[in-house]
Amino acid sequence: LVIKDESTDDWERGFSDPRYVVNVSKRIQTDLTQEMLRENELKYIQLTEKLEELIEQFSAKENTMLEHFREIEKDLSAKNSLLGSLANQLEEADREATKSSEWHQKEREALQKKLYELAQVAENIPVLQYEIEKLQQEYEAGLDMTLAESLKKYQKQSDYWTEKMSATNAGSELLRVCFELTFFFSNIIC
Repeated sequence: LVIKDESTDDWERGFSDPRYVVNVSKRIQTDLTQEMLRENELKYIQLTEKLEELIEQFSAKENTMLEHFREIEKDLSAKNSLLGSLANQLEEADREATKSSEWHQKEREALQKKLYELAQVAENIPVLQYEIEKLQQEYEAGLDMTLAESLKKYQKQSDYWTEKMSATNAGSELLRVCFELTFFFSNIIC
């Protein structure tokens, strides 16, 4: 490529490479090359403008697609959170149902146990009545004996204290009489 208005005298000479030969171009070749360059430049500018338009269109479409993807992502995250809350509610309802079922089962078992115990008691009522009467008779006999012993003990204590009080009163009366006699005789002697 030879550039117009350039003199070969200004070129620096160096090592020559035998593989390449530099031929000085003729003026027509230079003009043709310049025209081709201009055409290529125009094509390049047109292609660049088209590319910029395409980039703008793609960018606009990309933005709308990004917005659309963001909306889809929001919808998906909302659905995920809704699914999570529904799953939690279902788990809670399942736990409540399990607890309720267990509670009803326990109530049923307790009722069956009470009914069985009542049936056992109903079968044993005549035997139990006999046992109760026997125990009541033993209790009353024991109570009578205890009361009789307590009354005897109380009577003994009452008799003891009555005798003690009588002896104390007699001693007190004797002392009073002695004191009066002593006082009476002391007045006479004086």
